[in-house]
Amino acid sequence: MHDNIIQLLFLDSIKNRIEHLETYRIDHKLFIDIRLKKEQLQCLICQDQMKFHSYRLKQIHYGITSFEAYNIQYQSRRYKCPTCGKYQSEINPFGDKHKNISRLTKHAILQDLKTPQRTFNDIATQYHVSSQSVIRLFDQAVDAPRLKLGRTICMDEVFISKRRKSPYACVLYDFDSKKIIDVIPTRHKNYLHQYFLRIPIDEKDRVKVFIIDMWESYRDVLKKSFPKALVAVDSFHVIANLNRAMDRVRIDTMNRFKLERSKLINNDMYYYMLKKFHYFFKVDLDRLRDFKP
Repeated sequence: MHDNIIQLLFLDSIKNRIEHLETYRIDHKLFIDIRLKKEQLQCLICQDQMKFHSYRLKQIHYGITSFEAYNIQYQSRRYKCPTCGKYQSEINPFGDKHKNISRLTKHAILQDLKTPQRTFNDIATQYHVSSQSVIRLFDQAVDAPRLKLGRTICMDEVFISKRRKSPYACVLYDFDSKKIIDVIPTRHKNYLHQYFLRIPIDEKDRVKVFIIDMWESYRDVLKKSFPKALVAVDSFHVIANLNRAMDRVRIDTMNRFKLERSKLINNDMYYYMLKKFHYFFKVDLDRLRDFKP
């Protein structure tokens, strides 16, 4: 029975080190309880012989088959140095420190990611992990080189996650070739300045136009890093800001009519018109003339 489990989980390399191996199920989930043989460890500080102190349970996800996921309950020994009091754990053969996915599972996921037809969700389902875990492994393992800067570049941010130190990433996009140049992990001003400093000067001189939104940090960074380039604001953000300004004026005017009670009937009419027909302010004049109630 144990030999079958060892072969199923590809544990032949540590077969002779296994002291205890037991399998059981809880709520249709398979758990494998493993404890390795005791080792003789030397203290990394004083080189004295360490003594066994306690066990620490480490739960490691082992989803290497498409049938079901296995959870290894690894009883890791902790040792204590009697001389200096330093603690040390035995080497974990299943996974990396502070990680709950086994090395073998990570390797299998990265191998499948080499196939262009496979998606993050597809691989996550196969190995019984979350799609975010697959994306995180991909980001850690793959370092895509930056494309060369073109003549016209668009620069904008994209929301990534609230749990990151910087929830927004900065995207550089080549307007002419319609390709993403690079995705910068943060849009912080100092980071962007250091990023552009690493780009050769002759490459930066080829950039003629930078298209950005109205965020002031982008403008300040580009003026220092690309003094020869024209910095332009895209029409979407210009129109959006104009619409917001018009809405503020309309709402302030509407609320003044609502507060004045001396001419209740007329005020109610003006308030109703400004509230219900506000879209007239954003319609072309020719279309407004052709409007039929």
